[in-house]
Amino acid sequence: MKRYLPDSLLLFCFFWLFVFWSPSHAGADDTSRFMQGFYNTTTGALEIPYQMVNSTMNMPFPFGIVDGVLRGTVYSVTKIFGGLFDMGAAAVPYAKYALFFI
Repeated sequence: MKRYLPDSLLLFCFFWLFVFWSPSHAGADDTSRFMQGFYNTTTGALEIPYQMVNSTMNMPFPFGIVDGVLRGTVYSVTKIFGGLFDMGAAAVPYAKYALFFI
């Protein structure tokens, strides 16, 4: 029998259904942590131009750009990896249910 949906999509749908059916406090904590991680992951790349503008306002022109690029790169990498960690940590309690899809 041919499946039309990939396993990862089925697993993702199962996780979301379980989050909505779980107790309100558990679902709210995990959902808010997952959404904060998603926000950090998607907006992490915007730290570079933000820090460039912010540093240029506080320092002379060439030094502000260089400082902003370096500072923005560090903030961007830490924000993206921190967001990925939060998304993974929010999904770990539900990984035990992946046995049903293997």
